[in-house]
Amino acid sequence: MFQVINQKFPQLNCQGDKRQWATNLNHINDIRLNGTIGDLLDFISGIDKPRLSNKTTQLEAKYQEFRIENIDNLDDRSRRFLRKMASLREIRYQQVIQLTKFIEDKTPFSTKHGVKGAEFDNVLVVLGRGWNHYNWNQMLEWMEDGYIEDKQETFERNRNLFYVSCSRAKHNLTLLFTQILSDKSITALEQIFGHDNVLGSPFEP
Repeated sequence: MFQVINQKFPQLNCQGDKRQWATNLNHINDIRLNGTIGDLLDFISGIDKPRLSNKTTQLEAKYQEFRIENIDNLDDRSRRFLRKMASLREIRYQQVIQLTKFIEDKTPFSTKHGVKGAEFDNVLVVLGRGWNHYNWNQMLEWMEDGYIEDKQETFERNRNLFYVSCSRAKHNLTLLFTQILSDKSITALEQIFGHDNVLGSPFEP
């Protein structure tokens, strides 16, 4: 909570502040159980203990500004933003709670942050180009040839995530690449995991 409000400690200066925090948090918990995302945003926007993050405050201000504007005066991008925010605000907050529980407890899938420090008997790592920050074919080629002079940070970011993901398995590890790999990349994989453990070759989807 303190990370959200950008404070290392609560600003409690007197007994009244403590009562206000408790009252506000109780009301927030009630909205979480019975209200919508919009209800929660509206309530927190009107108080300062706690308060919304700067990014959320900016988005809310933008939404409120567009909401009172004549929609005919908005461009297509602004209209899409308005519709998206309106739809988001109508969602029951209970759905957010249930989604979080599912992601944390029920699904076999997770992110690098979710598994960091954890170990599992069997791990399947899916490596693709879903985000431009990561390019596994490029990283593997750089393992063979060395990275370009000004790309050290890029190489290390990819390599570190690759290591974190691959080091979670206690017994069985499987890597599934959903991007095309060059011969050089496959050679790099064979050097890391052994020739007999690397299946497949460069392919066209």
